Amino acid sequence: MTDQDFPSMHDVARVAGVSIGTVSNVLNKPEIVAPPTLRRVRSAIDELGWRPTGRGRRAPAGPDLVGIVLAGAEPHRAALLDGIRRRLAVGGAHPLVTFPSDEPTGLDDAVRALERAGVRSVLLELTAGAEPVAVQAAERGVAVAVIGSPTTSELSSVAADHEAAVALAVAHALDSGRRRIVLVHPPHDRTGAELRRTAARDAVRAAGFDPAEVLAEHDALGHDSAAGRAAVEFLGERGMSFDAIILPDDRTAAGAWRRLAEDGDGNGGRRALVIAGHDSDVAEALGIPAIRTPLTAIGYQGADILLAERKDPRRARVRQVFPVELVARGPRS
Repeated sequence: MTDQDFPSMHDVARVAGVSIGTVSNVLNKPEIVAPPTLRRVRSAIDELGWRPTGRGRRAPAGPDLVGIVLAGAEPHRAALLDGIRRRLAVGGAHPLVTFPSDEPTGLDDAVRALERAGVRSVLLELTAGAEPVAVQAAERGVAVAVIGSPTTSELSSVAADHEAAVALAVAHALDSGRRRIVLVHPPHDRTGAELRRTAARDAVRAAGFDPAEVLAEHDALGHDSAAGRAAVEFLGERGMSFDAIILPDDRTAAGAWRRLAEDGDGNGGRRALVIAGHDSDVAEALGIPAIRTPLTAIGYQGADILLAERKDPRRARVRQVFPVELVARGPRS
């Protein structure tokens, strides 16, 4: 086999549309290269399989790793990860999954650790503070796509229609005769809270009621059952009477349902209706109405968008939103 059988630095420069010097700078002084150029050259290197070893020959290829940064390991994310794995497997790529710590720099630390491991493409779940981390990673030349609804147009994304989810939950509560509804927001999510608040108010107005009389809000302390219990107890301690409560996920909803069950029908003469933001076996077992989200499809499409992003860094950013549905269930004791 001759040297002509292997890609060279000249090939990388040609595919990326840059000079040999620029390729050299990407390898040795990436901090002086403009982010779009950095991403273009790295994409060409990945496409050609070139490695700067020996006389420019292709080094033995390691696994094609794609960084997956998820906010937590809750059960509903298993379906999300299943979709991601299915799409990556089609192209022979492998997910390297990480869960950031709760430290203020935990998310940025997780992404940078992936970069140090040689990962050049990251699919990141948006949580509070995640958007600037994703944008900064993209500026460093990493191919990035996000799961969630970013406020910036610089990131490609895929998400469930969370505003529609809230509207469906509020409409279901109103159709069930509930007139004092508490909307519980995930912790530390100001941008998302504003979107959900607007959707909830619009749904109340559409039903002919005054949001000021029907809606109240509360910020959850976490994503687990304890946070759901704490929300109910907090509202009770404040003397807030409610007959429906919309929780952000299945685990907080289960905690709220169990805490309300302990009080029997003591809240306003009947047990408050609990609605979960994610459907699951737990929600089904308890008879909790819930929002069914196509998580496997979202994961699959998120990985697909990311792979397209790293193949062509100059492509236009895309934003895809998946519809959701409400699964109505009757209460179980």
